[in-house]
Amino acid sequence: MKKTSIAIISVTLLLLAFYLKKPVTIEKTIVIVYAAELAYHALAQDNFLRAANKTIQQKKTTIRSLSTPDVKDKMSCAATCETALDLQPSCIVVIGKVLSQIIGNLAKKRRSLTPIVFIGADTPIALGLVETLDEPGGMITGVFTLESDLDLCGKLLVTAAPTIKSVLIPYHSSNDISKSAERLATAISTYLESKNVKVRVFPIDTMAHAMNRIESVIHEHDLIMTLESDSLSEPYRSALIRLTNRHKIALFSGSQAAIQEGALFSYEVNPHFAAEAAFELVKKIIYSNQNPSRLSVVRLNSSREFIINTKRAQELGIPINVEQIVTDINTNPELAAVRNRVRVIMP
Repeated sequence: MKKTSIAIISVTLLLLAFYLKKPVTIEKTIVIVYAAELAYHALAQDNFLRAANKTIQQKKTTIRSLSTPDVKDKMSCAATCETALDLQPSCIVVIGKVLSQIIGNLAKKRRSLTPIVFIGADTPIALGLVETLDEPGGMITGVFTLESDLDLCGKLLVTAAPTIKSVLIPYHSSNDISKSAERLATAISTYLESKNVKVRVFPIDTMAHAMNRIESVIHEHDLIMTLESDSLSEPYRSALIRLTNRHKIALFSGSQAAIQEGALFSYEVNPHFAAEAAFELVKKIIYSNQNPSRLSVVRLNSSREFIINTKRAQELGIPINVEQIVTDINTNPELAAVRNRVRVIMP
């Protein structure tokens, strides 16, 4: 009996020793926070999942997406960010300036130790996300694309459609706290006017009446240009597309999603590049145990694309020579940021 008990204890100890020596695989979790109604956010999420797909299957990692229905609803955004922090995942990936700032503030208030990687918050120091770009100093790092020359869209328009002679540039002025949209519109206007293109910069204070105000002056212009990150480029994108389609006016949009709905041109960051760079940061954090405070914020020199919708050009009777446009862009030093970043949508 005594020998049997000793044998059982010995076997148990051997099994325990074997178990303790056996490496334990801890499943990693990634939470993505984004705004469902914004095309850039949806594309960034899709591209992040695509970049992560092969690795997460091999590394036993799960990804959970949390979306807020309306980025303008700060309470909804805060609730979504609170949920992400409550889950205490291995890493949180947050998309866009608004959500990045909200979750960053909440994380600091909670003194959270959950690593956070942002995509597309292009002023991370001003937003209080990081102390410096090279030494973030906390649990947050991320990826953004450096600004292009302010007048670049004007240069692209003159290169691609020199027959356009009158341009309307509306923007949401009451939401332009940093005056970035105003500076962008002014720079584009100054360049176009130097090329004998008539331009009207059109600040709109109350967005509820935006389409009515634009419609009242739409026939005075050949083309409407919206600005990247301005409200007219995203939440009001479809309404503006319908308006320009109805009046047979060309649209140069700050949103890529507008191309599929009938815009003539678009120039916007393609989330593919930032999403891939963000996943590289996530890999370093959750698989190599690197601290976000020492992972420099990734600054992409170029990740925007100039998209040309030749079908829409034909519908509007605007001559477009794609081969010549690509040659001009690839050989013009002023358009270096767009070199090899031209995509054509054919009929």
